[in-house]
Amino acid sequence: DYEHAMMGGQGDNHDYGHDGAEGQVAPSDAAASYASGGGGGNTVVSKAKREKRLALNRASARARRRRKKELIETLSNQVSELTRGKEAVMAANRHLQTENQNLHALNRTLQARVIELEASLEQARLAII
Repeated sequence: DYEHAMMGGQGDNHDYGHDGAEGQVAPSDAAASYASGGGGGNTVVSKAKREKRLALNRASARARRRRKKELIETLSNQVSELTRGKEAVMAANRHLQTENQNLHALNRTLQARVIELEASLEQARLAII
């Protein structure tokens, strides 16, 4: 059924003739249960077993839906947290890129000043000689 397919085939592999509606059984199941009863004396026992099996299936389906809901909530929270982290990292990156550009500009200015000072120093040396 749909839930079995959504869970990737996990869980039991029994097909109990459940047609997707809670507590309803396909007509072929009713005929099969009478045919397997062998005389009608076991119908109370087989009906009780069937009801127990259906109750267990419903409980299993509820648990599966609850686990799936919890997983989706957990994953949604992780997406939100990672998105916030990504935004913070991107803001820090933009700040660092701006700072890097400013430092490159300052470095070029200082290199030009070093060249000017070296030229002035060379002129002063030549003037002394």
